[in-house]
Amino acid sequence: MLLNFKLKFIVVITVAFVFLMGHAPWGQMHVYRQLHMLIMCSKTDNGAYNFTKNTVKLFDEYLPDAKARVARAKNVERVVDLLKTEQIPLAIFSLNLLNELVNNNKEYSEYFTKNTKIIFVFKNMVLLSTSIFPSDKVEMIHEALLVGSKKKEFNSMQFSTKNKLLIPFHEGVQKSLQN
Repeated sequence: MLLNFKLKFIVVITVAFVFLMGHAPWGQMHVYRQLHMLIMCSKTDNGAYNFTKNTVKLFDEYLPDAKARVARAKNVERVVDLLKTEQIPLAIFSLNLLNELVNNNKEYSEYFTKNTKIIFVFKNMVLLSTSIFPSDKVEMIHEALLVGSKKKEFNSMQFSTKNKLLIPFHEGVQKSLQN
């Protein structure tokens, strides 16, 4: 009887310990997001994933301390939700998709024009951030992209000052445009 009680007691304590010390996905993901510069893209955005992978390669070379990583969401709505909740501050969209979102959806149009800023406009893609993303980091990202895009392997990543979107450039980028 005493042995049976001890065995049950040990099992209960072990289960409680495992439960209390178990994996906390939100905490781990929060730490991961602090250690890495995650750049979000959507699986449904044509060409965005490969372009984002190439962008991460550039950052690995010209901004290695950022520890850039690609983060893919299953759809555009998820990317926007992660931006809105400030869980992910950076995202790459194709110009076609972003134009479609801004022009055809009033809710998205208001969100993008008021709460995001453009860091870099490429030929067919746009890198944008939440409006609260720090200017000093934007300047480092922008400078790394400008320098890296001059290298042959990143030649397709040239900066374009043309911004036909209603989304403004980030303040950190506007300094560069004025010089």
